[in-house]
Amino acid sequence: MRKRRIMISLVLSAGMLMCSGCEKKADTVEGYTEKSTAAESGETAADKSSEDNGKSEEKSAPGETERWYERIEGTGDGFEYIDAAVSLKDYSAQEMNVITVEYEKFDADFAKKMCDTVFDNGEVEVYDYSNKSKKLYDDVIEDYSEALELYDMYDEKGIDQAFQYAPDEFMANGYWSLSENIERMDRSVIEEDYNALLSERESAPEKIENDYSYGGYLGKIDGEEFYMIFGNRNYNEYLNSIDTLQYNGRVVTIMRRDLESAFAGHSIAEIMEKEGADPSELDLVLEDASFKMNSLIGSSPMLQNIGGDTADDEKMLEQAEEFLGRLGYNDYSFCEDEIGELIWSNKIDDGFMYANGYKMVSYMQQMNDGKRYRFDISSSGMERLEHYDLQMPVYSEDGDTLDYDSFVDVYVNANGVLGCQIYNPASVVKSEPVKSIIDRDTVKDIVRESVDDKELWNIPYGRKVNLFNLDSAKLVSFPIRSDKEKGEYTLVPCYVIYSRLMDEYEVNSGYIIPAKSDVDSPFIVINALDGSVVTVEDQLTDYPAGWDNGNVGYTNYVAGQWKRNERNPRLGKVGPIGSTEE
Repeated sequence: MRKRRIMISLVLSAGMLMCSGCEKKADTVEGYTEKSTAAESGETAADKSSEDNGKSEEKSAPGETERWYERIEGTGDGFEYIDAAVSLKDYSAQEMNVITVEYEKFDADFAKKMCDTVFDNGEVEVYDYSNKSKKLYDDVIEDYSEALELYDMYDEKGIDQAFQYAPDEFMANGYWSLSENIERMDRSVIEEDYNALLSERESAPEKIENDYSYGGYLGKIDGEEFYMIFGNRNYNEYLNSIDTLQYNGRVVTIMRRDLESAFAGHSIAEIMEKEGADPSELDLVLEDASFKMNSLIGSSPMLQNIGGDTADDEKMLEQAEEFLGRLGYNDYSFCEDEIGELIWSNKIDDGFMYANGYKMVSYMQQMNDGKRYRFDISSSGMERLEHYDLQMPVYSEDGDTLDYDSFVDVYVNANGVLGCQIYNPASVVKSEPVKSIIDRDTVKDIVRESVDDKELWNIPYGRKVNLFNLDSAKLVSFPIRSDKEKGEYTLVPCYVIYSRLMDEYEVNSGYIIPAKSDVDSPFIVINALDGSVVTVEDQLTDYPAGWDNGNVGYTNYVAGQWKRNERNPRLGKVGPIGSTEE
């Protein structure tokens, strides 16, 4: 692991800026809390800068934004140059807090605590896809039964397009590219898998003795059966989840086992009748309204996004907050700007086809029914560093880094709370107010001085960088790790100066994921309390391990690396459109 120097001296036009960032390191929680800090004394680099030259307050004021254009030339020991074209804002520290949190360790103790907290009387049974009980086999077998029903429906209705194409490549925008097939897939391919699962079920245990070391559990919440899955979602598990963009890594998914009955909308047949649609004009004719709801949802583009009955928004939010309290996450605050539509889709989709090597596609569309409410640990007055801004694993040697973002998504519709996802669960240890932070002029001086010291920058691992552009800046809560308490971090206001990433390129009306070298730029993190510089490798590569794979690949849905997106050997190599190359 590369070692990075944390202190930096700043030479201003009015003389040497003797800021607190030059007097101490800010690489641990203790380094922050044991010495003078903004939260305790209010003395910061901005204050000292103002005392030294009397111009800082004159140059900029909180709330103002300046477009900073500059080519910063190096002397030869660092970068050749840095081109800055950044909108720099001066922030007010009035509502900001420094928050110390402890990230939960995903172990048997955590599993037991969650089971005791979430489920009625703490009563659970193991529901682990790596250690299947007969009940879990029943759920998986039902998926393949529905795949057979879907095949039969396509076959009966003569929808040949379903058999003329097969999913070929997962793209960054969440869709699949399709390759044309000439040979029609035989039903026996699905039957083979279905019968194999039936055979495996015979030797599976009715129940598994629980020592809380497993990755999933089943229990009741207010009498309704829910499952709780820890860790990595392979995307070939619990397919009927309503959130089609599930996260991977340190995540807990709690969801109703029976989602079909939880859908508050109408059957496609009812919607067709209400809309006066002519069945002959639809891609898919559904005459039997008794067909399983899961397979009905959004069956035609003509009916896309037609939701059903919805409850009062205020009531649904209250239900979400009550559920959050039941989980024990009262420290999380409601994000008013993060309300999303609850997305439902057929669980037997193209990802399912691809993972199993079935040469057919599903034309099922998505529908909205209900709301997704987000709650997180955040401080007012700052911004959020999103996954599309920077992908932290790229900046460490092994790619295993803490994703310090922490939130809970609660899903609610007219039928009540359907479940939630707890992403990177944490608990608040303490929170302290911030009195003042450095201004944008000090930030610019720090960046200028850093051009000759690459160790102050986060550089994509294994890349040689001599020059680059900066186009974005955010003030965010960035974690400083404790060297005494495992899993404890202090979220400190920090300026992050970086270049925006591109999630995808458009090529011939399709999308591809760009190479890392095209999207990952060096960036710098500046402690807004004292002007010191912190780095990913110093702060984010030592964190409590997670179930399965910790935080490795928490962005791998975008990268298409889910197991469900891996090519099944049956599918072979799909050639160009119109080809049957294997």
